[in-house]
Amino acid sequence: MLFLLFSIFASGGMAITLRLAEQHGCNMKALTTANYVVAALASWMLMQNKAVLPVPGLRLTFALGAFNGLLYLATLLLYQVNIARNGTPLTVSFARLGVLVPTLLSLVIFRECPRSLQWLGVVLAAAAIVIINYDPAARKEKARHKLWLVVLFCVGGSADMMSKVFEAVANHSQSGLFLFYTFSAALLLSLLRLTAGKQRIGISDCLWGVAVGVLNYASTMFLLQAILRMPAFYAYPVYSAGTIIFVNLVNFVFLREPITRRQYCGMAIIAAALVCLNAA
Repeated sequence: MLFLLFSIFASGGMAITLRLAEQHGCNMKALTTANYVVAALASWMLMQNKAVLPVPGLRLTFALGAFNGLLYLATLLLYQVNIARNGTPLTVSFARLGVLVPTLLSLVIFRECPRSLQWLGVVLAAAAIVIINYDPAARKEKARHKLWLVVLFCVGGSADMMSKVFEAVANHSQSGLFLFYTFSAALLLSLLRLTAGKQRIGISDCLWGVAVGVLNYASTMFLLQAILRMPAFYAYPVYSAGTIIFVNLVNFVFLREPITRRQYCGMAIIAAALVCLNAA
């Protein structure tokens, strides 16, 4: 449970840092690249065995990590495409609801079997995610390219799902390598994207990227460790809803943004879901 809490704090911190960086006019392509540089370096530095070549015995981990890195960057690009084509409210809602993909697949494909009360907890947690992410503005926003929203939902959910796939089919002692391959693949792809443009890169862009990279690595690493220790049907919805609640509370305390009745309702449902999910 401690790993899950740490992943929530790190993920929430990353979301807040990204928001502040955008408000300061940061070059987001440079930030993204710097973020993956830091995350890849952190993964490598914290590995006991520094050998990273995909020799026999490591190839499955390499394949999973490289594919995960591709999904990471694809999710980011799809997020930007959807904001341009479908507006921010719809994009944010579909992106956050993507966590329902690994939650449901862990039940169907990996045959995780919640107890009766835990089933109720899963349903309540899913309902809370929908309620918290519901944006009245999204109803007024006409989706001009609905297919892109569906693709974002599926790709983002698949990226979340890769931690469970690694837990199910790979050697758990190679979790550090999995993270290294993930962030390295995303780094290579983001470098190609950065060099294709001619935007100016400043020191502040890199510094924001370092902050995001530390939090990104921590969030991904702690979530993976949580998945290795607890059922995915429990970890994913709690991680998603917990991150949203953490961000809302920080915004309320430090940025003086009010918490809506809908968000209060979602928090209450999450509390009930946690009680049910922790039922023996």
